[in-house]
Amino acid sequence: MAMLFRAVGICIVAIILVWGRPPIALAQSPIAPTAPTTISQCDQLIQVANRATDAAQQLSQNPSSDSIQDLLDTANIADQAIEEMQALSLTDSELLKFRDQFVTMYEGVSRAIRDLVEAANQQDRAAGEQAFTALQTATAAEETLVPAINRYCERTAQIFTPR
Repeated sequence: MAMLFRAVGICIVAIILVWGRPPIALAQSPIAPTAPTTISQCDQLIQVANRATDAAQQLSQNPSSDSIQDLLDTANIADQAIEEMQALSLTDSELLKFRDQFVTMYEGVSRAIRDLVEAANQQDRAAGEQAFTALQTATAAEETLVPAINRYCERTAQIFTPR
């Protein structure tokens, strides 16, 4: 049991490290948004991702005495991000791919955290370790996803910025 709760503590640290990264940059452009331009779509997608990051950071900075509830709250943050991502009206094909990658990552995070909680409740160390590995796998996607969306949106903003 002690090892399983140690894994839960490590899991929280992993979440803090992954969601503790600097926010994604918003594309800046003087173009007035009259239609859902690629730049405004970048901003919408980025704002959803940043809200999820901010909520997870706030939770990690103000943890409760119940680490299991904190984990469930983190899974709920991921679920909310999924809903918000899926509700975006994106038309840009690259941004649709990025959104799908975010959704896949958040789904993996939510599922892994819920599996970790279940393993802790069942005192199943092997299941806890498996859930923790799944969480690491799910969050690893962010390492390439965030820089990729930043590059794409920055490049898009440069294209549309008058010189």
